[in-house]
Amino acid sequence: MNTIILNKKDGNSVEAELKLLDLSYLDEIMKLQSDIYEGMDNKEFYSCTTRDEFEETLKETGKIIGCITLEDSKLIAIGVYVQYGYNEHNYGYDINIKGEELLRVGQLESSLVLKDYRGNRLQKIICTYLEKIAKDTGMKWLCATVEPNNKYSLNSVKELGYKVMVEKLKYGGLNRYVLMKEL
Repeated sequence: MNTIILNKKDGNSVEAELKLLDLSYLDEIMKLQSDIYEGMDNKEFYSCTTRDEFEETLKETGKIIGCITLEDSKLIAIGVYVQYGYNEHNYGYDINIKGEELLRVGQLESSLVLKDYRGNRLQKIICTYLEKIAKDTGMKWLCATVEPNNKYSLNSVKELGYKVMVEKLKYGGLNRYVLMKEL
């Protein structure tokens, strides 16, 4: 996809590439998610995805873009895009999209960046690629959820043009904004 230069928190720069991931990355995706979640001060900011859900995304419902360092091939960030159609997980239901229009709703399901690489705008860079995938597959809207107090993620998606549509409890009782962008 693209080679980019990233600045690490320790002041060093590294080259990395963005690429579409496949099932061979499943263990690394799970480790990345675990490492990030364990390091979070506020665990309510993220609802973990199961291995089966990531596998289903890679096989059927979507795409995962990863950012991988070129020097040591380490997965340092991912963005997950899904199309759920009529499945109850479609955020379109949360914002009262109905009928066949639900088939034109894609969603940014997860965005994870290792702490050492934050501040490089990776979430926005990856989401821009995911938006292109959504457009190329005929989606009319893209939706995402963000914990209202997660100011960094909220600002990132708002800067990409997403608007808060509703605030509600999701993922077993976690407070979330459901945001939408018309493509």
